[in-house]
Amino acid sequence: MYVADKLTIVARTVAEIPEKVLPSIRPEFAARLGSSMSEIFPDFASNFPATAKNMEKHWAKPAVAFTDIGRNWLAQMFLEQPLLNLFIKQASPPAYVEGPIFEEARQILPEQWLALYRFMESFTITSESFYSPLGWQNTPLPRGLSADEFSTETHTKKSKLKAFEKQLDVNKPQHLRCWMLSDAHDSLWINEQHCDKKVYHVHADAFADAYVLPNPGETLDRYLAHVVAGGLPKDFDFRSAD
Repeated sequence: MYVADKLTIVARTVAEIPEKVLPSIRPEFAARLGSSMSEIFPDFASNFPATAKNMEKHWAKPAVAFTDIGRNWLAQMFLEQPLLNLFIKQASPPAYVEGPIFEEARQILPEQWLALYRFMESFTITSESFYSPLGWQNTPLPRGLSADEFSTETHTKKSKLKAFEKQLDVNKPQHLRCWMLSDAHDSLWINEQHCDKKVYHVHADAFADAYVLPNPGETLDRYLAHVVAGGLPKDFDFRSAD
């Protein structure tokens, strides 16, 4: 459940949005507030149908918390349950959500994954009434972690990551990135140097056993649907077709 502090205004319908906070939220979100997840994010629902369905089944409709941060307002879209909040990191105005600039910035992602980064920058689940990029786990990250960042975050030996880079023929720093890390020690990697849209699953530090997901869009949809329905990451098999 979301608990607002004295600096925060919560709106659950378009009629509840004060005019003074409108510049902090994309107009298409504001106009649809009070609708279902699929109606607010139709592109996401089309590409991640199982996830969107479970969001609507297990969570309340999207709402927005507007927090006064001084000269501006911070808009955070969220879905709630009695004990949890699901925060959707919106692509804040005036971020590009289509066209050549957007396509160039996201060209390394599998086609279906683009819907997770078009009008949003992924989502995270927490028991708190706020979220932090630090400790973001179990859902795709807003941006990929470099091998060095992954090493620091997980205490993985850099020598193992260097061997992984060599295994995938990566010779440019920062171009092998982890886009998801779970508390079950599963990680998803993309080789941004080759830009081949392949996604590699690695469990723990078994980088030599990296597995190319045959259908990364469908697999991520099944995984996220499992997580938003309350499933534990450890109970999901990234290498199973079911």
